[in-house]
This record gives sequence, structure tokens and C-alpha cells, in this order.
Amino acid sequence: MLKLVATCAKGLEGLLRAEIGRGQEGVGAVTFEGSWEDVDHFNLWLRTANRLLVEVGGWRASKAEDLYQGAFRATLKTDWMHPGQSFSLHATSSASNLVGSQVMLTVKDAIVDAQRKKYGERADIDRENPDLPLRLRLHRNRATLLLDTSSEALDRRGYRKVSTQAPCRENLAAAMVLFAEPHPDTDLVVDPMCGSGTLLAEAAAVLGRLPSQRLRFELTGPMPDHLRLIGGDIDRQAIAAARGNLEIAGLENARLAVRDAWTWDPPKGPGLLLINPPYGERLQEAGDLDALLDRYRGYTAALLLPQEMRLDHFPRKSLLVNNGPLAARIAVFDL
Repeated sequence: MLKLVATCAKGLEGLLRAEIGRGQEGVGAVTFEGSWEDVDHFNLWLRTANRLLVEVGGWRASKAEDLYQGAFRATLKTDWMHPGQSFSLHATSSASNLVGSQVMLTVKDAIVDAQRKKYGERADIDRENPDLPLRLRLHRNRATLLLDTSSEALDRRGYRKVSTQAPCRENLAAAMVLFAEPHPDTDLVVDPMCGSGTLLAEAAAVLGRLPSQRLRFELTGPMPDHLRLIGGDIDRQAIAAARGNLEIAGLENARLAVRDAWTWDPPKGPGLLLINPPYGERLQEAGDLDALLDRYRGYTAALLLPQEMRLDHFPRKSLLVNNGPLAARIAVFDL
């Protein structure tokens, strides 16, 4: 069995573990055992992860010789780090005795020396398109050598070609939907401040049980045509961006229009309401979120809010998360 590490934004560890169905939560990661088939499966389906890594080895390394010997032994133990596979190596060091290029050069030398010992030849290094993108993390004098099986970050689904101001990343948008726990038969999703359409796209993928990486793997299949996806934004350019992005995602039937979220009369519930409102002064000037929520009776709502913001409506549950550099929380309301 392989030791796998799925990374995520801080705060999403519990949701990620639930997706995987097993494992141990850490800070920004879930560690679990699996097979190469699991690697393929989770790279296709995981919604809240950033990357999926295979741990090649971990060891104490307070000096260069320790670092070299650990990487040498880890390479010898694998049956897939052979000379026919080009590799790249990215190394980071924090709170450790060894720093800078010394770390990367030491580990690179250990890998190719182990390959020469085991196979009689060494692999080529390819920094642009390697077969094996390797990562070495040295933290507090503990080294971990990892294979990045995702290559490109998993939050990049492939449909968001145009972004708008303060967009919500795809894995955080998916987390909002998963944390809201909408009924499986939910057929109405509304985002009255839809921006580039990310929340609608992720809701459709979750409720339609579509793989998160279907575009990357060029998988085609039936779109969730039973879903009514309704989005609005006061910015005409945002609606144009959302329409283009959702078409790429195969969601041409989404109903989008330029409208003011604060005055628009929404369709009758039940349904799922998703909102990533403008922060700070933009929000204070825009209107009253509590008054907006009052118009969505019968909905389950998931809002991405600043951690310090409190509404008159009391959430059923909240989850502290990082929205890029901002401290935020996902708040879920039964309206």
C-alpha cells in the first residue's frame, strides 16, 4: 500500500477526509493509505483537495549526510523511480539546519546515485514536463520526499477561463456546497452575486455527481438537466464571464441575468442558496444580508463570510476556513 497525502486549504480537512472516506487529518492535509488505482480515482473525483501526493519516504535530517542517506534509501526502496522516468525536484526548507540550494542538490545527488546503484544508469531531469514531479520538504530537520501525482493543482477544474473581482476558488466553492449538505433531490440552486459562476458550477457537479476533473480528463457525460441553476450579478461583465465559464463546464442551461441581488425577488423555495458576498466596505455599502436572507424562505443557504461578521440569522453550523490570505467562515442557514 502507498502512503498518500491529500492537501487542502486550512479548515477543509474534515470535508476532505469525508470525501476520501478514511485517513488522519493534519493541518492542511489528510494522510491515508491507498493504491495506484486510488491515486487515479481521487485525482478525478476529489473536490476540496489541492493536490494528491505519494510519500516516498520520511526521515530525520539535521545534516547533509543524513539528508543524502535518507533520500538514497528511499529511492532504492521504490520500484517506480527508475531511469526511464524523467524527474524534477522542488525543495523547501523551514526551521531546519539545512537551507537553500544545498537541500535540493543533496537530494538530487542521492536519487541519481541510488538509481546508478540499482539500475546502472540514472534518469534525466526535466523541469518543464517531468514524468515524476518530486517534492522534498524539510521542516524542523525532518525530511519528506513526495511524488506529486496531480501535476496541476486540483482546484483548477478547467472551466474558469475568465475571473472577476474576489473570485471564490473552485475547491472552496465545492466545500460550501458539501458543508451545506443539500438534499440529494435538490433541483434549484441560486447565486444572486454569481461573479464568474464558480459556485453554480461546483453545485452542479456535486448535485449531478460529476467528477470534479472531468474536463481535464476529457470525460463527457449527461449534464444534470434536472437542475435549475439561476445566477445574477449587478455587473454585466461578470454575467458575460459566468455565461462563458458555465458553457465550458457544459452548463449552458444556467439562467443568468444582470440583476440587483438586494432587490431581486427570488424563485420560491426549497432550494440551495450560495453567496460569496463582497467584503468590507463593499458589503456595507451594498445592503443588508439579513434582509436578503429573509426573502429566501425554505432555502438552505451557505455563505462565505469574514470570520468576524455576525448576522441576525443564526447559522445551523459554521466552518472556519482560509479564503486565500483572508480568514473566513462558511456559515450554513436553514431559512
